[in-house]
Amino acid sequence: MSSQAVKTIAVDKIVGLTDIAERLGVTVRSMWNAINRDRAATKKFPEPIANPGRRPVWDWDEVEKWSQEFSARRPKVSARK
Repeated sequence: MSSQAVKTIAVDKIVGLTDIAERLGVTVRSMWNAINRDRAATKKFPEPIANPGRRPVWDWDEVEKWSQEFSARRPKVSARK
């Protein structure tokens, strides 16, 4: 029998794609594109914790940490004058 750690996550910390987009202030499409680009380039976006109804859900704490790291990696674009 294998021994696996079980992680307990509060219900309000379980988020879907729409929740993530709303919390980060972006569109769902933009969030989906960011996830796919990051997975292809760095593979740092967290894996879903489950896929109920074929819709992935994530641990918000992990996504928030990724968001902070992702923002720090993005080049800063200055406004056009």
